[in-house]
Amino acid sequence: MGMSGIGKSYHAQKLKHIRGYTLFSIDDMIAKELGEGDVHDVASFLGEPYEEKYKENSKKYLELEERFTKEAIEYAKLNKDKKVVIDTTGSVIYLSDELLNELRSFPKTIFLETDNTLIKQMIRHYLLEPKPVIWGELARDFTAENYKEKLTHLYPILLQSRVEKYVSISRIRIPFIKHKEKGFNLIEALG
Repeated sequence: MGMSGIGKSYHAQKLKHIRGYTLFSIDDMIAKELGEGDVHDVASFLGEPYEEKYKENSKKYLELEERFTKEAIEYAKLNKDKKVVIDTTGSVIYLSDELLNELRSFPKTIFLETDNTLIKQMIRHYLLEPKPVIWGELARDFTAENYKEKLTHLYPILLQSRVEKYVSISRIRIPFIKHKEKGFNLIEALG
């Protein structure tokens, strides 16, 4: 788990293709259910936090995220003999306490940390290639006119509020400098 764009899907795909893990990509499952092509199309469906459709679409998105995360967890629990990787979304923290406790119960729940010095780069990347972001209560602070300005101010706040929750759910924290290192191998890091 971790913020959007941190590398969750990259590492999950490596586990699938190189190590034969069964992969549950929650973003891809949501995109398929919505009839969208990929995560960027889902961002379009979701809309910007100041748009009228955002509130209703974010609710639908979270309902799907809850459903698919639950399916992935149930599969992993019923198939303990298989290697399973669940590629959560950045908004995993908004799921029910019951599901978060289920995730926490897995011995290798991993949080890929973010480097706060890269926030400006993350914001630029988000503006160029939007991914679905659930802003929670922060969504009310956006308007079409102040969007970019508020994004620069609110993204770090969103990030900090999520970090605390990611830490409480995860059992393993991998610092940004470590998982972004050239040649980093998640399997080796887990031992």
